[in-house]
Amino acid sequence: MKNVIRVFVLAIIMMSLFGQDGFLKTKSYQIGPGTYYSEYTHPEPWVLYVVEMDMTNPYINLESVKANDYLYSFEGPSSMSARKNSAGHYVISAINGDFYNTANGEPISVHAVNGEFVKTGNNIRSAFSINESKKLNITNSQFTGSIFAKDTLGQWSSVNLTSVNGTRGENNLIIYNSFIGNSTNTNNYGYECLAQSIDDWVINDTVRCVIEATESYVGNMSIPDGKCVISGHGTVIPFLSTNCRVGDTVKVVQGLLHNLSSLKQVVGGGPRMLQNGIDVVATSYPTEGIGSTFCSYRHPRTAIGFNQDTTKVYFVVVDGRQQGFSVGMSLYEMADFMKQIGIAHAMNLDGGGSSSMTVRNSIMNSPSDGSERRVANGIICVSSAPYGELTHVQFIQDSLAVYKNLSINTNLTGWDENYNPVGLGSWDSFNVTYDTNLGSFSENIFTANEQDGDTYLSVDYNGDKDSVIVHIIELYDLSIYPKTVTVDSVNSVEFEITATNESGGARAYDNNIFEFSILDSNIASIDENGRIIGKNTGTTKVVVRYGSQTDTADVNVEIGEGEVPVDELESIEGWTLSADAYINLSGSSLTLADRTTATGTKAFQVNYSRMGDEDGNIYLETAPIDIYGVPSDILVDVLSDSIKHWIYVLLEDARGVEYSVKSSFSLRYNDAYRTQYLDMKNLLPADGDQLYPMKVTGIRLRID
Repeated sequence: MKNVIRVFVLAIIMMSLFGQDGFLKTKSYQIGPGTYYSEYTHPEPWVLYVVEMDMTNPYINLESVKANDYLYSFEGPSSMSARKNSAGHYVISAINGDFYNTANGEPISVHAVNGEFVKTGNNIRSAFSINESKKLNITNSQFTGSIFAKDTLGQWSSVNLTSVNGTRGENNLIIYNSFIGNSTNTNNYGYECLAQSIDDWVINDTVRCVIEATESYVGNMSIPDGKCVISGHGTVIPFLSTNCRVGDTVKVVQGLLHNLSSLKQVVGGGPRMLQNGIDVVATSYPTEGIGSTFCSYRHPRTAIGFNQDTTKVYFVVVDGRQQGFSVGMSLYEMADFMKQIGIAHAMNLDGGGSSSMTVRNSIMNSPSDGSERRVANGIICVSSAPYGELTHVQFIQDSLAVYKNLSINTNLTGWDENYNPVGLGSWDSFNVTYDTNLGSFSENIFTANEQDGDTYLSVDYNGDKDSVIVHIIELYDLSIYPKTVTVDSVNSVEFEITATNESGGARAYDNNIFEFSILDSNIASIDENGRIIGKNTGTTKVVVRYGSQTDTADVNVEIGEGEVPVDELESIEGWTLSADAYINLSGSSLTLADRTTATGTKAFQVNYSRMGDEDGNIYLETAPIDIYGVPSDILVDVLSDSIKHWIYVLLEDARGVEYSVKSSFSLRYNDAYRTQYLDMKNLLPADGDQLYPMKVTGIRLRID
């Protein structure tokens, strides 16, 4: 019995679960406290991946991540997820974030991590934000900021911030933090203050900092971990030099206008897709500097959204640029899908090859680049829930399908009380029920019998239950190809099997779902993949079987050694001569010549006349002549006229498909008959599809 495992989404049983717009939820299971993962398919075709997070759950929060915690860097979401995962800080899911400069990894728009700006700028694009109270917002915000310090009279005064981690220009005041690197990279025409925050960093609120060191007209001040540098130029230098002395406490206010108070995480993107449940793509993209075709063309996409009362957040990814699997969505199509699953506010993120989603550090989607792309930033869902003992069991798919006599992994998974993944432990602890007439189950593996049908495979662990529908696939009208084949003991042939499926469609299937046998094992052998090879000369039959369905093919084994004559060319009867336009056919002829060496007494003599200086072709054609077995070479004895001609043997395979094989050397000699070896490994066309027995249909002479 074969041990091949294949997984298929059960289309027939689940047809009733298609939504009114054709979406089918094929997977749905809990992956963390208040956090659920789902997959959807659509006949378009589309494949979508959704993570839903309950923000009222005390264990759940969202964070943004900068690639390698550095403004100018790239990192894949799975790497971000693994790097940020630690005890008490478990990353449940991650998606890619903003568009970025592909040369250096700098995000296009604003970005903040745990209350610290990574970058400020691009105020026209939408940004997703979450504050300390886990309130959510999508808006395009303008950066604002100030430094407050006491003057010599003890009065608070302030100066405006220009940006965070930006290039310090004339009369600018910049805050630099560790996201810019280990130093400010400024010139020596400024004043810089090293500061340590007393409060946790937060946006749209006040953070107190203590000045620990100052440098005047030095530049490129070091930035130790956890600290920042306040760097000024020109007209702001007097404020810093007078009011920001070592030991002084200053107040830093960094803000985003028209946004929530006490912001902790901000990630840019755009355009906005949904607002209060209304598709706003058409009105958003012009104001955000985004082209219309970017929105209307289908691409892989990543988006983030939340419901109307902001209690649930959604990560959404659709695969694209993969014909037959998922073609991608326009932003209008994406917005419509997100609205269907309950999202009221949504924003687009970077897509294309950047689109990626992880769950528990595993990539769930199929990135269009073929592998995950390294991007500028991402958003992660984090759980602080502690790990415990096995409490819950879940099948990760709602339905499975398996071919007869094959096995399938049912993917039962174990989870603790907080839906952290844990091992299943001993299978003796589970009560498993199913229809034993259809197959058997052992340690997550269901093996089908030969009977078709459906069964609910149910598992009970201390009262926690889950089930999956297992469908045994039926196939009809098996047809084996080729129906007749010739092999020897060196060259094998693999059969192809077509069958009609349950929905009435006929196609070729992988051979490993069928059982192959041979009636006379002394003549030939066949492996589980349907590849046959000869053992002894003779004839036999191959039988292919799927359940009660069968079909047969005739096998002829011809094993030869040495040289076997095909045609000794003793007569020109049945042979015709033709030529292309570069040969003077009326001046050309085919006659017999005497031959005194090798086999036979005669040889074909081709007399030719050119029409000009171009190369031409002469064709000698005949009724097909059988070739014994599967030859390695075809041999032709030729006496030429010292001109660089080439000889081809024209062939026809068992399907009637035309091939040819060419001499390895030109005919530039006239001293004697020489044997030309035409290697059958060099068949033209070189498609590898030739089917024996072969027949000779003629000879082609290329006249140079």
